Amino acid sequence: IVRAVEEGRTIYKNIRGAIQYLLSCNVGEVTAIFTSLLLGLGSPLSAIQILWLNLVTDGPPALALGLEPPHKGIMNRPPRNPKESIFAGGMGVAIIWQGLIIGLLSLTAYAIALAWGRTQQEAQTMTFVTMALSQLVHSLNVRSREQSLFTLGIGSNRSLIYALLISLAATLMIVFVPFLRILFDTAMLRPSDWSFVLGLSLIPLFVVELNKVYLRYRQSKNA
Repeated sequence: IVRAVEEGRTIYKNIRGAIQYLLSCNVGEVTAIFTSLLLGLGSPLSAIQILWLNLVTDGPPALALGLEPPHKGIMNRPPRNPKESIFAGGMGVAIIWQGLIIGLLSLTAYAIALAWGRTQQEAQTMTFVTMALSQLVHSLNVRSREQSLFTLGIGSNRSLIYALLISLAATLMIVFVPFLRILFDTAMLRPSDWSFVLGLSLIPLFVVELNKVYLRYRQSKNA
């Protein structure tokens, strides 16, 4: 019975994690596109790039999050109310603010690229890469709402690591492989552009880790 309860709690947690990941990524995409159009900057992503993000960048990591192993202490938590929403416990708010971060970082890449005099194609590519990489990084965040990634262990969910590597390799291919660049309307980026987008893409990890520190501190105060 204990093992069955542990398995049930793990499955429910993993479903919530996958939902949080998918919806926060979608909020990020809507934020970037809507805000850019509202500011008169044009579309920061092409239609086929948006499709790629939804199918390749979002899909495999979301599936792998469903295979997250049981976390330490999961049986020490009190039973949840069966009537509570799946977005309970602040998950709905987390989806919004984490999605906003991803969207605004991607929009920053687009605006800065235009300010640097990059072409529209180059600016969209910088936006696309920032969005894709920040979403992949964010999949590591949603493995747990309170526990740090470094406590869980980066390699403890091997399925997620494989999914991230596959999605990353596929995304890089459409930037570096010539015929794929034509198909997906991307452009080769300069080394300085790569440094910039990589820096932006890591910000969600640090922000969410700081939020987890705060959540753990609040829980310790209420204990």
